[in-house]
Order: sequence, then structure tokens, then C-alpha cells
Amino acid sequence: MQINADQLARQLERGLAPLYLVSGDEPLQVDECSKAIRRRAENAGCNERCVFTAGPGFDWDGLRTATQSLSLFAERRLIELNLSTGRPGEAGAALLAELAENVSSDIVLLVITGKLDKAQRESHWVKAIEAAGTHVVIWPLDAQKLPAWLAQRFAARGLQPEAGVIDLLAWHLEGNMLAAAQEVDKLAMLCGAVQGRTSAAGAGSAGAAAVQGPTSVPHRDVQMPRAQDAQERPAGAGSAGAADGRVGLAEVEESLADSARFSIYQLVDAALAGEVAAARRILASLRADGTEPILILWALARELRSLAQMGQELARGKPESSVLARAWAQRRTLVGKALRRHPASVWLGFVRRGAQLDRILKGRESGDLWLELERLLLAVAGLRPFVMDRTVSETSA
Repeated sequence: MQINADQLARQLERGLAPLYLVSGDEPLQVDECSKAIRRRAENAGCNERCVFTAGPGFDWDGLRTATQSLSLFAERRLIELNLSTGRPGEAGAALLAELAENVSSDIVLLVITGKLDKAQRESHWVKAIEAAGTHVVIWPLDAQKLPAWLAQRFAARGLQPEAGVIDLLAWHLEGNMLAAAQEVDKLAMLCGAVQGRTSAAGAGSAGAAAVQGPTSVPHRDVQMPRAQDAQERPAGAGSAGAADGRVGLAEVEESLADSARFSIYQLVDAALAGEVAAARRILASLRADGTEPILILWALARELRSLAQMGQELARGKPESSVLARAWAQRRTLVGKALRRHPASVWLGFVRRGAQLDRILKGRESGDLWLELERLLLAVAGLRPFVMDRTVSETSA
């Protein structure tokens, strides 16, 4: 059986399957779905958890032995295999297919992988797990569904967001569900609300004995671009400390910016507004504060892609009011001002320039990343005392 993340809770209520495959490249959903399965397995009597992580030279015979041996401490066990690449190799694929075709009532097998391509989804071992168990396919949440997801998360934590709060968070944290979840949790603590539990989230199998397999590795937290610095906000700051669970726009804006002087979003907005001096000052401040350039490039590239698409729609004759309707209401004036500053071809050039900066960041091209970031921001702001590069100048012509 193949299901999506939203269907997992209902499936677990009906009963526990003998095998689970959780695949996808959205870390938060993969983690929460895995925790939900662990929790359900513990409730079903799996009081021992064995964890294996497959890598180069992994001993598949060791995994086979673990599935066949009896436990001294529990009647049932949860055996977890972390397979980040989704490529178990010939020996691994054969073993996983064998386990799926000969399920045991003594174990529950949970396989966690990254996103599977079409060939991997059609492989024999994946089909065997789907036939005998459940394959939870994780897809990134699109922008249209993010507000509803945030509203659900607020409600689960007893929070009452004011009008505009969810839209503000959705705009700042689009494409970064982990940061969005952390922001809601932070607001729950600041507002004194009683934190609930979502259907796919929880404390995991805290009561189960976790037995590490012979090739297991320590868990590493996934770091995603965040809209806040690492500094903690002083206790009692702002008015978000109210215990009634109400969350206002001012509290959210303060939480997003935290105690930092500037945020990456202020930098992007300064460039869109054409504020050259402010953009330079904010960029210099972020660099001095130790902000990673990847975060700045992530926020800027996302905005450029959106503006390039809007610019193309305007070039095709779509009314400006219809195009700007896609933007958050409080940003429409800013976005409209930026769109009128450059034609569609230039916005496409900026997107290509952002891709070039990404290659510099990854070491695939030479260049001073901070200098190139400044040049791109100033060009977006409308300052052109230099020729950007061949890509932008050609598309501008």
C-alpha cells in the first residue's frame, strides 16, 4: 500500500503493518512520520528498537541475523533501517524483498530513505514492501497548503493567531517546514499555551529500549535556513508572554527577527524597495554577525524566482492587480515597485545570476561570494555602476 503523510495517522489507527517504508526529502515530515510509527509500534508491544544505518560496506547479513534472532527483553521488536540513498545494492535489495515476502509477527521493520526516483520506486524491493506493508511517500508542502498546515499546528498547541499571522509566517518560511514548526513551537512557549500533539508528531518511542545496530551512527539534526538567529529572546520580552495563547503580528515579527538587528528578509526587502544604502548596510551587518551566506542566497533566490514569474505574466499582458494578488497583502506595494523597476528579461537574468552564485557557494566556480551577493542586491535595487555579467546584460538587452 502506498499512502501520503496525511493518511498515515488514520492508517495507524486501523492497525500496525509489519513493514513500513518512509521516503522523501522533507526532513520534518519524514521525522514526524517515523516517530508516529515508532510510537504506534511501542503501543503494540514493540518494547525494543534496533537501529541500523546502511552505508558503504554495510553488513546485510548482520541485519538478517537481527531479524531472525529472538529478543531476551521483548516479545516484539522494531527494527529500523536508515537508508539515506535509497540504493541498498544487490544484496540489500534481495534481503529487503525477502523480508517483505516472509513477514514475521515478532518484528516490525521500518525503512527510512531520502526521495526515491522513478527507477527506485519501481524496484522489486520497494514493490515487495508496498505489497506486504505500507509505503509513506513524503512530498514537500506547496505554498497553497502551507497556511492550512500552519493553522492546524497552531490549533494543536492551543494558540489563537490573529488575522495576518499565518500569512506572515507562511511568506517568511515557505519551503522550510522544519523552521516553520520550530517557529510555532517557540511561539507556544512564549505565549504560555499548552503544547498539544499533532497526529504525526510526538515524543517518539521514549519508553522503548533503543538498541543500536552494529553499523548505526549517531543521529544528526538537520539544519535548515531559519528566520531567526541563535540568540534566545530575553524572558518577558514583548507582549507574547500572555498565557491566553493569543498570537499577534507584533509578536510574530519580533520572534522572526529575534534580537538581531537585521534579518535576511529585511535585506531582501531593502533591495526590492530600491534602498541601496540600506541594502549595503544590512548586508554588512549580517556578515559581521556571522550570518551564513547560504541563508541570504536562499531568501534572495526565492524572491527572484517569484518576481521573474510575475514579470513574465505582466509581459504577457496579465493585469498588474491579478499578478500582485499572489503576493502577501502587506507586500504588494513593495513587490509592485520592484516589478516596475525592471522588465521581465532582467528578472530572469537575476535568477540566472543567483544560480551562478550558488555554484560559487558550492565551489564549482571561482569568485568572492559576499562581493557577488552585494552586486546582485544592488542591481536588484536599481544601482548599475558596473556591468553585472554577460548573463544579466544579455537578457537585459
